[in-house]
This record gives sequence, structure tokens and C-alpha cells, in this order.
Amino acid sequence: MSEQKSASRDSVAGVPTRLELAARRPRPCFPWYRIRGAPRQFLYYLWHTVIPYGDVTPPSMRMDHFPGVNFPSDETVRVFEALHAQAEARGSRLEAKSAALLSTAGVVASVEFAIIALADADARATAFVTGSIALLVFSMLAGYRALHVGRSSAMSVRAALDENHREHGDTKKRYALNLLNSALMSEARNDHIADFVRASALFLVLATIALLAAAVVVSVA
Repeated sequence: MSEQKSASRDSVAGVPTRLELAARRPRPCFPWYRIRGAPRQFLYYLWHTVIPYGDVTPPSMRMDHFPGVNFPSDETVRVFEALHAQAEARGSRLEAKSAALLSTAGVVASVEFAIIALADADARATAFVTGSIALLVFSMLAGYRALHVGRSSAMSVRAALDENHREHGDTKKRYALNLLNSALMSEARNDHIADFVRASALFLVLATIALLAAAVVVSVA
């Protein structure tokens, strides 16, 4: 009787049963689509690393874009503050990852110098080391560019004061809009930085693989 009640509760109002939910779980499969798209992804990250970029364009938000009677509520301000805090936290994590990748690249570079000293005139080892050095340069370039972007969009004092240093009558609205504007710009920068971090990690992995191949060639020879 209890089993029938449980089954009926699971199927009420179109709610999927436990068996249906279990059937919808993702199953392990070989990522052929990632392998097929790897060359295009590599070229994208290479292009993203070497071309110049302008600054992030701020969103076109004005005071008259929002209702003036009950905007913003205290709950809306808290949501904007949470969005701003999340954007800043994500930027800090991306910067930490970029710094860690640069430190790892320095370790790989020191190993490369040791392999060069042991490679002598072996053509295969020299080719692998040369490719590793080139990839390592791109990895470090992407890492440095990730740190150079800068992610904070500072709020201006004009959000609270006018040109005569008097308090605005709509300070709360200005504060909320500045928070939202800063959060949106920070997230746009974070997406840009994330591409640099991914590029740095990809190039570092490929440089390490090439370096390991050179070490194998040297050890066999």
C-alpha cells in the first residue's frame, strides 16, 4: 500500500518518476566531438592570445531607463550587491589561476633548459624542445595578458554627490545602477580573462607534452 502511494506521488502533475530520472542521467562516452573541434579551439585561443583588444564597452544604462517611483527596493539593491560580489570573486579566482599557470610555466621553462643541455644534436629532441618553447611562450603571453586586463569597475563619487558636493535626492537609485553597471562590466572582463586563462592552460599542457616527448627521445638515445 505504501509503495502504491509512493508511486502515485512520483507521477502526480507530470513529475517524472525515479526510474525516469535515473534513465536521464548522462552516461559516459568518448568525447569525439571535443577531439574533432580541438584544432579549431586551438586556433581560436591562439588568435585570442596574440591580437590586440580595446577596453570593455560599458552598457548603455541611464536613470530614465528605470522606473522612478519604487525603484530600487531594498531587495533589488541586495541582488545587485550579490551580483557585484560574485563578479569580483570570480575575477579573483581567475587571477589566482593565471598566477599559478605562470609559476608552472616557469618550472617547465627550467626543465626545458636542462633538456636542451642533454639533447646534444638529436634532431627529434631539438624539434620537440623547440615546439615546447614556442608553446610555452604563448602560454606565458596569455597568462600575462590575463593579469593585465584588470577587472574592477570602480564606482564614482558622483553616484552620491553632484558637482557642488551636495547629496543627490536619488542616491539609492544611483548606487544601485552603479552596482549593476560595475557587475556587468566586471563579468564582461571576467569572460575575456577566462579565455586567456584557458589559452594559457592549453598551451602549457601542450608544451609539457612536447617536453616529455623530448625527454623520452633523449633517454632512449
